[in-house]
Amino acid sequence: MKQLRMVDEITPDQWVARAKEKWSPVKTFCLFSGGGDSSVVAHRLRDHYEALVFIDTGTAAKGVREHVEFFADWIGKPLIAEEAGSAYRDMVLGGRVLSRGENKGKPEPAMGFPGKGQHGKAYTRLKERQIEKVLAKAKEGHPRTASVLFLSGVRRDESARRTNRMPLTEHGSAKFVNPLIEWTNQEMRDYRDGHELPQ
Repeated sequence: MKQLRMVDEITPDQWVARAKEKWSPVKTFCLFSGGGDSSVVAHRLRDHYEALVFIDTGTAAKGVREHVEFFADWIGKPLIAEEAGSAYRDMVLGGRVLSRGENKGKPEPAMGFPGKGQHGKAYTRLKERQIEKVLAKAKEGHPRTASVLFLSGVRRDESARRTNRMPLTEHGSAKFVNPLIEWTNQEMRDYRDGHELPQ
């Protein structure tokens, strides 16, 4: 049975155009994990952004960074890589000395491997802080209120948690567009196979 789409008539290119019209970003980037979905977004919308942005969280399997670098070269796009450093290790094992709050100067307690309820905290530590670095660099020489647009591979068909995600979202100066929001898993597979995307 074909998935019922909420916004079937809007193409991925139109979603990006709407985001640019709404926010007038000074820069547009494509978030790229090296996975299948981000490969489709990066390839399908390659005329709409300046560079790929890879966030090295320190949790990826061996070889992912090399694949990301290969893909950027293959697609002919510059690659911006930001690293979370020891953030994941510190979060799981603890030991990082806290620099603020009531526990300033004390070692952070270990929280173990982040579970379902810890997604927000893990996202902030591993990805959001790195996106903020990209944002700050992109806004250099522009007003403090300038916007930067990020293309993302978020899709409603991915999981129950993402079923209600919107095509356009924002977090301060960081604006996000999910141009393939309505694409099904099968459509993603067909695109990867049809364009022989490196995986």
